[in-house]
Amino acid sequence: MMAGIEPVYPVADGRDVSDLVYGERRDGEGEVIVEYHGDGTWRGWRMIRRGDYKLVHVPGYEPALYDLKQDPDEWNNLASDPRYQEVAEDLKARVLEDWDADLCNEKTWRSQERRIAILNAIEQSRISLDWQTPSPPVPHPTRGPA
Repeated sequence: MMAGIEPVYPVADGRDVSDLVYGERRDGEGEVIVEYHGDGTWRGWRMIRRGDYKLVHVPGYEPALYDLKQDPDEWNNLASDPRYQEVAEDLKARVLEDWDADLCNEKTWRSQERRIAILNAIEQSRISLDWQTPSPPVPHPTRGPA
């Protein structure tokens, strides 16, 4: 309620960052998890950043672990380095927590199928996709045509 507005949703799935806005960062190194299922991907992936470390997990592949303080451009994958085994295992366990990769991938594929079907239908109907030309006015719900 930082802006004096009651929250719309009583529960958020993110972390309260008001301390950062006020310049009162809490103790700890913080953590962020990002999930990606973009168009054209055949398998989603997850990344976790905690402190100086970043781990990228793609199901079916070896993870990639980077020390962003020493290697900000992510050239050296440390995931197989025995000195970083504990860090890699800890981050991998956290990034996989409560994540159903197969379900997420299925939802992504279904969404892509629907959008491809819509694009195909538009193409077959020869509807113009000229985004520069204004649309005709929409009739007002009570007054009728404009």
